[in-house]
Amino acid sequence: DSCSIIGDDLPYDHVQFPGVVPRTFTGAFVLSSIAKTISWVIPKQIFNLPSHPMIVQFLIRLELLLLSWMAHVRLSNSLEGYVSRQIMQPSSPKQTHQWQSTIPPMMLSNYYLLITASQFHIPFYSSRLLPNTFALLLVTHAYAEWFNSNPRRTAVYLVFATAIFRCDVLLLLFTVGLTMLIRRQLSIVQAVSTGVLTGVFSLLLTVPLDSLLWRRPSWPEFEVLW
Repeated sequence: DSCSIIGDDLPYDHVQFPGVVPRTFTGAFVLSSIAKTISWVIPKQIFNLPSHPMIVQFLIRLELLLLSWMAHVRLSNSLEGYVSRQIMQPSSPKQTHQWQSTIPPMMLSNYYLLITASQFHIPFYSSRLLPNTFALLLVTHAYAEWFNSNPRRTAVYLVFATAIFRCDVLLLLFTVGLTMLIRRQLSIVQAVSTGVLTGVFSLLLTVPLDSLLWRRPSWPEFEVLW
């Protein structure tokens, strides 16, 4: 339970064995909070969840797996909607022929889910408590928003993933952001305001929590980037 890593006498070794770089506790905090809520709902007379650490770990990984699955389902639905809109409202007769000659939107959505599920890495890592998994979840939502013609929400997800979970997403944020600017889906003012507001909100989430748990002032992804 990451919510409880406060006292020096608790059996957590992340300070003693910190690894090469610090990582955020934000994702683990959210999942453990959900598990904590479930443990409050279930009467201890029926089942005392905190006394079964293996079941707690299974529950938390199941939560992350479900969130990852929901993100991919949402992306597949967004992809289906995007292709359907292109068929119904083409920008030119040539584009009409191109879209009508492709796979039907529903089949395209199903193919995406099938290909994703048949790979090794995504199903394997979808329930692992790694920054990459949380970042992938947010990036998947970002692409879903992009297909749904919500460029500002796309930027919000990418900035959030960059500032909290994986600074490497900065490369994707740059390329996707530049594409949205070139295609005039976002203005420069909208891009800057969205980035600044989301960045500040992200720091308000990650810095206090991670500073508390790492027992020193810490913005993990900045330390990784620096």
